[in-house]
Amino acid sequence: MTRTPSVGAPASIASDRLRVLVVCTGNLCRSPLFAALLADRLGSDAVVTSRGAQAIAGATPPAATVLAARRVGVELDGHTARELDDADIDDADLVLVASRRHRRDVVRRSPRAATRVFTILEFARLAEALEVEQVGSPASSSASSDAAGGGRARRGVPAADERGRAFVVVDAVVRSRGLVRRPANPDDDDVTDPIGRRAGVHRRVARQLAVTADLVGSAFAAPGGDGPGPVAAVAHAGAPRRRPSRRRARARGAVPLRDGPALARS
Repeated sequence: MTRTPSVGAPASIASDRLRVLVVCTGNLCRSPLFAALLADRLGSDAVVTSRGAQAIAGATPPAATVLAARRVGVELDGHTARELDDADIDDADLVLVASRRHRRDVVRRSPRAATRVFTILEFARLAEALEVEQVGSPASSSASSDAAGGGRARRGVPAADERGRAFVVVDAVVRSRGLVRRPANPDDDDVTDPIGRRAGVHRRVARQLAVTADLVGSAFAAPGGDGPGPVAAVAHAGAPRRRPSRRRARARGAVPLRDGPALARS
């Protein structure tokens, strides 16, 4: 079993990293699980935190969530919920939320954050549409849309700038909004809340988030690289830690289900 890290990186360490905030309702299931998965994928380029828009401070995840998280290599036992406040939003470079309702809540609380707030699945969908190229390559400065032919925009992403590659990828995703066709069912951009539902739903959501983290991690990976670097700091008390996985899910085989989760095709 993997250990649970203590409270996160000092500000002096975190200041030059992409600061990612993951938000759900209670900070018990979706946000802490995805934060741990994403921290693993993004490596040393990011500090990932999680909060709940309506969290009860000190609450702990239900047993079904803890068991489902273990199936995808995350230990949530020992995690305690923390409530979202406006400072969390203002301090983040990227805010990923579980649903469109959470996005509305975050933007209402901090209107200036609107351009950098995405649902988890929305960001993954846009990130998948990015064509990652080395700085200086012909594609790195070009952008095109083939919405009429397939609804996907392919945009070049420089490998890095003075801030680091992670910031460049986020900027490219922000610019791609409106160029990639949205799902026919808007609910497909939301992650189902498993609280109060059967264990199978918890497992499906955990698998969905693992596949989605793979997809996002691939977009952030340096061109020609073998994958993410060291595990990123997960900067909140009792934060879950992602266990190293022996294999990565086939992210491009993800299919959205009507009630929200996107599962890899078998």
